[in-house]
Parts: sequence; structure tokens; C-alpha cells
Amino acid sequence: MTVFGLLWALLGCSEEKTVIDLEIVPTRLYFGEVSFDGEMPEEGRASDIVTILNEGQIATSLTLVAYDEDHLCIAGFPDPTVNASLGIIEPGASYVLTIAICDYLPGEATTEVETEVVLLTDGEPPSFSIPIYFTPTRGGTDDTVDSG
Repeated sequence: MTVFGLLWALLGCSEEKTVIDLEIVPTRLYFGEVSFDGEMPEEGRASDIVTILNEGQIATSLTLVAYDEDHLCIAGFPDPTVNASLGIIEPGASYVLTIAICDYLPGEATTEVETEVVLLTDGEPPSFSIPIYFTPTRGGTDDTVDSG
């Protein structure tokens, strides 16, 4: 290592991060109206699959950031309050997440709710966001009814 390289490392400077080429399908989730009548199914009120494909030439690690426990459930990740490693995704490989709508907050009935799931990478960009939209409904659509 050169003196310049050693000085660069000691000062906490680093080289540019590797550019990550991930394709996320779909890029956002639109659930439309989601009924909160009756018992919630094990898989949530409405769910969809998101596929994350590494289209680049370099393996990357992915981390699911603590997600919105007031609205979402993610299959395989029962604790929404902690970041969870999804592991390393090799070039050409993919990871599948099942994201579900599971609850809403008082006052949100019949109003479009926007939330998101965030994934961290070890490259550039350092994170990806998957926006999620839904409108909670109940039989009476009474906004004063407690959530499901």
C-alpha cells in the first residue's frame, strides 16, 4: 500500500461503492380498496409478491429495514421492529418478498394510505424503496370504527 493509500485509509476515506443493478418487480404496490371485514387471514388482508433480481455482475447483500408495523406484514419476517438480512444475492439470482396489508390506524378508513418497504444494499444506491398504497374499508366504512 502506498503512503497515500495508507493515509487515505487512516482518514476514513474509502473508494467509491460498487454500483448495484437490481430490478424490483413491481416497483410499487397498489392494493386499491382492502376490506377489513371479518377475521384477518394468516397471509394478511391483501398480499402481493415483489421480486428483487440482481441484474449486475457483482453479488450484493440486502437488508430489509424495520418496516411499518402499523400497516404491513412481510412473510418470514414476524418482527417489524428490527432490520433483517436477506443475505447475499448473486448475479442473475433473485429474492422474493411477500408483502401484505395487515392493519390500519384509526382515522384512515376510506382514505388512501401510503407506506413503503426499504431495502439496504452494500453498494450504490445504498437503498431501494418500494412504495405501497391501499385504502382500508369496512362494511359500514365508518371512519370511527377501530382497525382490524
